[in-house]
Amino acid sequence: MSNQNDPCNNYGTDPTSIRAANCASEGLAPDFVATQSVTVVTSGGAQSGLKAETSKNFTAGIIVQPDFGAAVGEISLAVDYYRIRVNNGVSRAGAVNILQLCYDDPQFRAGGGFCRLVDPRNSTSQGLTVNDSFVNLATDIVRGIDYTLRYARDVGPGKFRATAQVSQFLEQSSKLFKDDPLDDINGILTAPKFAGSFDASYTLNKWKVRYGVEWVDATSSYKFLGLDPATTNLKLDTPDYFLHNASVQYAGDSFEVTVGVRNLFDRDPPQISSGNINRVGNAPLYSGYDYVGRTLFFNVSKSF
Repeated sequence: MSNQNDPCNNYGTDPTSIRAANCASEGLAPDFVATQSVTVVTSGGAQSGLKAETSKNFTAGIIVQPDFGAAVGEISLAVDYYRIRVNNGVSRAGAVNILQLCYDDPQFRAGGGFCRLVDPRNSTSQGLTVNDSFVNLATDIVRGIDYTLRYARDVGPGKFRATAQVSQFLEQSSKLFKDDPLDDINGILTAPKFAGSFDASYTLNKWKVRYGVEWVDATSSYKFLGLDPATTNLKLDTPDYFLHNASVQYAGDSFEVTVGVRNLFDRDPPQISSGNINRVGNAPLYSGYDYVGRTLFFNVSKSF
């Protein structure tokens, strides 16, 4: 890995940062520039001490489906609670990520954490060696509640259906080593507390018209990183994000034709500052965001 990935390169440009203090503690000058590439050691399998991951899952749910008659329509509400705990989950943190997390840690070498994966600097060249092997996560916990509301009713000569789904995350926490504290990232960038969707359709004979909305809750990493949004120049939050989709479908006796639009209003993903999280361009890397833009699609299927 390039010597440019050394987190202490020219650390003196921000002398009050945690990283500057950590680099200085290693005896490096403020204008230090690494001259040796960062060595990355990777391994996997039993020889690296990997163990099989285990998990404990708990789920509980309830479905309410009252009968209000045809005049009101069919209504059902499902609520499901889940808790998933994974022990010894296998993961690689990534060499660049390991270095950033280590040198930005207020505890640095004394605190363990990701610095355990960074060997002491070479006393002659000041070069770094990072152990980016597959390791077992001590704990990975996800807790949440899923809500699903469905409604259906005959309207005129056709059938109207609507489904609203919301996922509420109560906890998204993990730790790399057994004696590390749990880091709950619930609500920070790429880990929203809520996500949901709404889908409505109307079916008339062989035709179906559909409209859908996908929602990702607003996120913020300021508090998690101990930063004040009023004083930092970093952009580390995102607003609520909505994607709209629409389609028309015709179902024949042995074929279906669907025409539609994804990201109807051509909504761009939110933008954040660089250097803090995995990104696509300047947008956080998250499955709920659309990076393509408005897209027309045409699908044809036939059965034989």
